[in-house]
Amino acid sequence: MSVKKSEQKKDPLIAEHKFFRLSCVVLRIVMCWLLPYKITGKENIPAGPAVICINHTSIWDPLYMMIALPKKEFPSPKILAKAVLFSVPVIGSILRGLGSIYVARDGADIKAVSASIKHLKAGGKLIIFPEGTRGDGAAAQESKVGAVKIAAKVGAPILPVYIPKSKGFFKRCRMIIGKTVPAMPQGADKPGNDDYLRRADEIMAGIYELGAAG
Repeated sequence: MSVKKSEQKKDPLIAEHKFFRLSCVVLRIVMCWLLPYKITGKENIPAGPAVICINHTSIWDPLYMMIALPKKEFPSPKILAKAVLFSVPVIGSILRGLGSIYVARDGADIKAVSASIKHLKAGGKLIIFPEGTRGDGAAAQESKVGAVKIAAKVGAPILPVYIPKSKGFFKRCRMIIGKTVPAMPQGADKPGNDDYLRRADEIMAGIYELGAAG
């Protein structure tokens, strides 16, 4: 069944998808010159829902991830981002246009979790920075359990991604995309918070192993 143009305008997911594709075209052109990049492991990106977990080293990280993802996949990915990023020039505007999910109080946001689960159930991907704050890219910081809990709730795989600290204007960044891993090991029966914490640390360690191996 075809969707009328009037109905398309009312669907925020369609508007976000169009903005995502346009943003990726612009970003690719600008970043090839200003923030050059190389992506390894794009073949590991699964079709359908997935929670993409990335180490966090700079405010540019969401943009690097955007250009790595499939452009035609609908619905477009959403970024789970701290409120402070929405006030950053350019990046804030991009985040809002993409329909990114606003996180308040260091991730303790029930509405953000609910919106994340809804997006995954609709078949979309979710981009999360489990460390919650920027690091040096050399050693993992304490991981938050939100990414693991959200992925486990909907049965979505986790896609680990490593982005190095050594990037910037006119300096090539090599992003490494690993293979998907389950949110929780098979056979994990009614995991508790300690189990989620342990798994979050394991996934974060795996992300940094990608950097060490690459």
